[in-house]
Amino acid sequence: MKKRNKILLIVLVVLIPIVWFVVGRIKNSAKDALLERWKDVKLPQSASVKEEYSDVGFHGEGSTILKVEANEKDIKGTDLERGKDIDVAPRFSELVENINEKSKKNIELNNLEYVSIHEKKEKSGKLVFTYSEKDKCYYLFEDK
Repeated sequence: MKKRNKILLIVLVVLIPIVWFVVGRIKNSAKDALLERWKDVKLPQSASVKEEYSDVGFHGEGSTILKVEANEKDIKGTDLERGKDIDVAPRFSELVENINEKSKKNIELNNLEYVSIHEKKEKSGKLVFTYSEKDKCYYLFEDK
């Protein structure tokens, strides 16, 4: 019986970190993490968010590119709604170019439509929303 208890203990010791990791990954998806950092951002329920690139360090500083796919019918009234913030491109094209260059993702910047921008007042942080007609998705460029 002692040998059986040891085996059971070993199995539990191995399984607990695996379960903890899986639960943590589910709980902290890219969409949840984005909405936690940017509390005023509105995304459609149907939106899926995938982290394409991140160089965020231990202190939370760095850049991130997020790919957002959403049903076009659901974007009205969210930050993905196009055609409302026309002065974004001149102010933030350099930021987008720098993040894209660092990421080596080769997102075609000429095909991006600038949608909107969020800026944090208390900390220096910017989140630029763009849309790629070619890829039929949104790219969010975040500088923390």
